[in-house]
Amino acid sequence: MIHHPARVASIRQKADASLRRITDLEARVRDPGIREHLQRAKYNVEDVEHFFLSQLEREQRTPDQEARWLSYTVMALTLAELRLNEIEDVVAKFGSGVMSAGS
Repeated sequence: MIHHPARVASIRQKADASLRRITDLEARVRDPGIREHLQRAKYNVEDVEHFFLSQLEREQRTPDQEARWLSYTVMALTLAELRLNEIEDVVAKFGSGVMSAGS
């Protein structure tokens, strides 16, 4: 049983929005280095659903345990969003033709 369904729904919405942002950048950016960073961000966001939230649905937790687990989930999503924000900033500054060092 999920004790905080609204919080879970909010996390899912944010993760879905991040995945859409990543997909948009993947369609525009061709540089292998930047695309590798996008792939890492994508893996981190996908972990929110495939690890944190799916485990939450499989295991019984008290409301306090669930709240703590959701805090870890938000932390993982926040770190992924920070990485994504950095990539978006670089693309905004240098355009979709941006090239990473060593490319």
